[in-house]
Amino acid sequence: MNKIVGSEYTARDDALHYYPGEKYYEWWYLDAQFDNGYSCVITFHYRLLFMAPHIPVVQLHIYTPDGQKHMSFKVFDPANCSASDERCDVKMGESFVRQEDGGYRVSFRTRRAGAELTFKNILPGWKCRDTGVLYDKGNNFQGWVVPAPRAEVEGTIYIGETPVKVKGNRGYHDHNWGNTNIDEAFYGWYWGRLYDEKYTLIYGWCFPQDKDDEIAANLYLARQDQPLLGTNQFTLSQKNLETDADLQRQYARSLKILGGSDGVGLDCQLDTKSVVERIDMAAAGGRPIYYWRFLADYNAKFKSDGLNERVSGQTIHEYMLFK
Repeated sequence: MNKIVGSEYTARDDALHYYPGEKYYEWWYLDAQFDNGYSCVITFHYRLLFMAPHIPVVQLHIYTPDGQKHMSFKVFDPANCSASDERCDVKMGESFVRQEDGGYRVSFRTRRAGAELTFKNILPGWKCRDTGVLYDKGNNFQGWVVPAPRAEVEGTIYIGETPVKVKGNRGYHDHNWGNTNIDEAFYGWYWGRLYDEKYTLIYGWCFPQDKDDEIAANLYLARQDQPLLGTNQFTLSQKNLETDADLQRQYARSLKILGGSDGVGLDCQLDTKSVVERIDMAAAGGRPIYYWRFLADYNAKFKSDGLNERVSGQTIHEYMLFK
């Protein structure tokens, strides 16, 4: 099998990347879609990029099968927060996310919602471009790694004080950091995943602030428990542009992803069914910050090892905009 770009991932890549200065930010993100129709997103913001000043925050969103959303948000004193510079081991008050036994344990509770979950890697960790660095210019850095491209998840989520037992095989964890505000490097991005029964696809397409800079494009593809491709050799095209009536900003209702290398290829079409989240964070961040999360139909063709397969289903993807 060909070497996968980013296959030199180590535990240190998911550790603290601290920089002095008020523009430093860092977060550890995890999400999961469960067999019983529930899903959740939890983010440990060691320093929250989207607020000024950047403060320690944990955010949790829980989505129920009947379409309800439950959200919990807790701010922490920096003196009660710590993180290892050797591996993922982040503590914020009594809450934590840490690497453990081939995966991760997560704990966060408030009166409104909570999660006690264990992630077990199905696929090994991956980092873009063998460095984990999305942007490196003039001593300004933006980093992104994916310690768990796909994971089995099991545990309990809480809606108020009510526990809900959950499990599934569509868990994910990534990690971002930077020593400057991310909007100084990029004015926006599309990011998403496709969790088919057989295939896992992860992509990021970051639009540079400097028109002379290249798009920061990164893509990962695996079949079952085997990585197939880690590359920036692909294109993402926006189609069916629409103006959001609430945020007065434009986004694409359809995306086309094409590319591949080393005998592996993909052709994926994403068509938005609904806007799950739309958030204006400009007031909290002190600058333009707009976010969308979409539910989309996917139709994809994958080629590798002499196989040509078509898959279809539904997935979630996002658009972030800083202008």
